[in-house]
Amino acid sequence: MVVGVAGLGLIGASLAKAASRAGHDVLVWNRTRKVAERAVAEGFAKGILGEGGQPLSSCDMVWVALPPLKCAPWVAAHAGEFRKGAVVCDAAGVKGAVMEELKPFALGCGWSFVGAHPMAGRERGGYENSTADLFIGAPLVLTPWPSLGRAPLDMIESFAHSIGFAKIVYATPDHHDEMIAYTSQLCHAVSFAYASDPHYFGALDFAGGSFQDMTRISASDPGMWADLFIANREAFAAAAGRLADRLKSMCEAALGRDRDALKSILDEGHRG
Repeated sequence: MVVGVAGLGLIGASLAKAASRAGHDVLVWNRTRKVAERAVAEGFAKGILGEGGQPLSSCDMVWVALPPLKCAPWVAAHAGEFRKGAVVCDAAGVKGAVMEELKPFALGCGWSFVGAHPMAGRERGGYENSTADLFIGAPLVLTPWPSLGRAPLDMIESFAHSIGFAKIVYATPDHHDEMIAYTSQLCHAVSFAYASDPHYFGALDFAGGSFQDMTRISASDPGMWADLFIANREAFAAAAGRLADRLKSMCEAALGRDRDALKSILDEGHRG
């Protein structure tokens, strides 16, 4: 299979490396061409997509691994260049906003668009931290249009398993965004908030593993997470509001020396 990858950050470069290792022919595009040239020089990409290189119509499948606010505009700008029968996937951490923007292009263009979210990552992003092993054992979430049919999904599933994904999960865009707000975005927001506390600097002398676990992902790219929070703002705000309510209840019980109430709140989390 000829696989195109647009965007060579952590996810995109890891997809390209994993696809190459699995025996697929990989073509790459990156906003900074030097990064794409590096991928070719390192041997896991066979060529560069775009001006002066290979056309998008060369690809059986294209993964768009760009920031969430840039995915849909990139696909829309290249809508007439994809091969008939090709499958195009984004890899953004939000699905509702991306899929709604692409709906006019994804149906009836001769190619199929499928929303996708690889559930894998690292606290340090960028090409330099990419690895062919990133997706081994991870789930891949797909949010296809109901009318899409099985052929594009079978192609994605086969590719996903070839590069190490252990499980394919299907969801609606809204359900995906609601769950990701809770399982990923809220965790990063808490870590950023925790690490911005005035006590953070100089805290290592008083810290054990729990402190390091809580603050590790605050090393992630703030710009990327700001975009994700905004793109998924309603679900993110709802998840953050629920957490804030629970923390407020804990504080009120502690300040009131109400041990029974506080333990009851903690028991809920302990049982969870």
